[in-house]
Amino acid sequence: MNEERTPHQIVFSELKCGKRPQQKPKKRWLDMLKQDMREQNINEKEWRKVAANRNEWRRHIQQKTVERQEMQNLEAEERRKKGTKKRKCTVGNVRYADSQEREDPGGSTPTPTQAKPIGVK
Repeated sequence: MNEERTPHQIVFSELKCGKRPQQKPKKRWLDMLKQDMREQNINEKEWRKVAANRNEWRRHIQQKTVERQEMQNLEAEERRKKGTKKRKCTVGNVRYADSQEREDPGGSTPTPTQAKPIGVK
């Protein structure tokens, strides 16, 4: 998009002074785009040059998406190896502790007879 066009100027504009009006998004589209690019390890200063060539941009995004998915899978495996804290389960209006230890044979959700309500001895 030509840099002199109005839509381009609006999208890539920066606030020089003033405050964000009430009831408006806290982050602009460009801010969210930059945040997403940081999460995908995409160079924020070079992305417009790469995006000018659609095929190269598509390949670049696909590669970064695969890398991010692999990273998330590794992080999930590490969390599983460490073990997570026991989670509290809510059934109806009553919270039950030790829900992961007490499962019914037919499924994975605890029933009120299998888990003790919190605060009840």
